[in-house]
Amino acid sequence: MTSNGKFAESSPPPHERDDVLLEAFREALGAILDEERRQWARERALIEAQAQKIVAELRAEITVRLAAVKDGADGAPGAQGERGLPGDRGEKGERGDPGLPGDRGERGLPGERGERGEPGPPGDRGERGLPGERGEKGERGDPGDPGLPGERGERGLPGERGEKGLPGERGEKGERGEPGPPGDRGERGLPGERGEKGERGDPGDPGLPGERGERGLPGERGEKGERGERGAAPSAPNLASWKLDRARYTATPIMSDGSQGPALELRDLFKQFQDETDG
Repeated sequence: MTSNGKFAESSPPPHERDDVLLEAFREALGAILDEERRQWARERALIEAQAQKIVAELRAEITVRLAAVKDGADGAPGAQGERGLPGDRGEKGERGDPGLPGDRGERGLPGERGERGEPGPPGDRGERGLPGERGEKGERGDPGDPGLPGERGERGLPGERGEKGLPGERGEKGERGEPGPPGDRGERGLPGERGEKGERGDPGDPGLPGERGERGLPGERGEKGERGERGAAPSAPNLASWKLDRARYTATPIMSDGSQGPALELRDLFKQFQDETDG
């Protein structure tokens, strides 16, 4: 086997190299058989032409001799003879030339779906994604009209504690007065009426990211998809040409990267083919 200095490093895996060499062998054999078939066709055409010439000459000679012969008077018709026995079966004819390779058949139907396998171990948890963009701030409603502040009265002396009266209506908020001396702790009054809901304030700044949650349980494994078609190996070189040695009956493939594959020995194959066709 011949190769250059880069053949060992750029050679494809063994099974891909075998496929390439097998396909190359088929192409080389097809090319050689096609050349032999054309040669046989030329020789057969020459033999047929010579045979037609000889037949034409014999027909001309027979025609001349028949023209010189005169037919006698027709005799009486004879009695019908008995039916003869069937003849022996003729010998088997010679084997014809091999036909061209047929077209590639259609792709078969996919096989039945296999049983579902056991779920594999859960994979590592991926990194947390970046936070999304902050939404636009909504429009603020119009504020209500402020009430008029009441006049501040003079501070009077604390009077005696009267009986607890009924809760009055809520008045408008006045100005804040000076703090008075702490009085005695009174009894707990009845809860006042619930005030109106205030306006919604502006949204605050986004908080810090929370702590990482616990790892969830792994989900069930999906069903196995159909097997795709086999792709071409990206690093495998393609067949560029052939180097034929007619004296030795060898064909050496030349790859696209300049390397040479192993030479194909075709002498024994042609000898076997010739023996089969001649026999």
